Amino acid sequence: MAMTQEGKLYLTGGVNYNCYLSEIWVIDTKDEKFEWKMVEQVYNLKGRYTHDSILLDDKILLLGGGDGDCSIPFDKIDALDLKTQQLIQIQTLPDENHGYPHPRKFHSSVKNGNDVYIIGGWSDNNSTMRNTEENATIYDDVWKLSLIISELKKYYKWTKTLSNLKMPLFFHTSAITPEGCVYTFGGCIDAKSMYPSNKLQRFWIQPPELKQLAAFKLLTKNSHIIEEFKQREIKRLKADMWEQPSTSNQLKNGIRENNSVENVQGGDIEELPEEIEQNLRELLQTAPSPKIAKFEVPYFE
Repeated sequence: MAMTQEGKLYLTGGVNYNCYLSEIWVIDTKDEKFEWKMVEQVYNLKGRYTHDSILLDDKILLLGGGDGDCSIPFDKIDALDLKTQQLIQIQTLPDENHGYPHPRKFHSSVKNGNDVYIIGGWSDNNSTMRNTEENATIYDDVWKLSLIISELKKYYKWTKTLSNLKMPLFFHTSAITPEGCVYTFGGCIDAKSMYPSNKLQRFWIQPPELKQLAAFKLLTKNSHIIEEFKQREIKRLKADMWEQPSTSNQLKNGIRENNSVENVQGGDIEELPEEIEQNLRELLQTAPSPKIAKFEVPYFE
């Protein structure tokens, strides 16, 4: 899905019980009727799913994805021109050293200004691009697609960044903060989707503001602030767990058996400090790595 600044939400492609879809639908979120309408003149679009839709330069770019037989390459990108409401195809420029991203599915993407980043994904190894679990690759790479405007001409150019995920991932999700920090969560780490991940990874695509650097410097020099915050969060989380109807009876029964809330919740409390510290970091938009002082971006933490 992709949403315009005017509040129109576009739904592209997908799959149902018997085929891969090439339809594009739109709904105006500012209209009280909330009525879906099909966008016309897109009949030559190849059906696909597990792709990403990104709004860039008044166009909705359909990045990657595919059907049960193949993954769609990135050298030419299908796009819906919002001004004409017609499907177009954009010829992109390759990275000078690495060419184009390998065709893939189940990747994630984020946009920062005129740059789009695609992260991770899954694809087949061989040149026919046929999808088989036995011959699949899970990616940990990060690619950037840049809109370049030169002498009234527009170009779309790929660049393979120096960043890599901590582990190859697909079927994950990513989001970007206004400050330029990309969060990637979840996903699968094996081709058969047997081992999902609950890890949160992040990387910067631009230096954070000085106020964020100053805030984390303050916390580094005053660790008691974090500890006090943790203790307050532990009390709050305990209170919330106690008040939830689905858990209150279990907690009460546990207290009768163990005479202690801490014993009942011991398994949860052990992980609370990390969760609380993460909450604190997110309140401050995340802690930058020491590398940021050298402006070596993007990179992962």
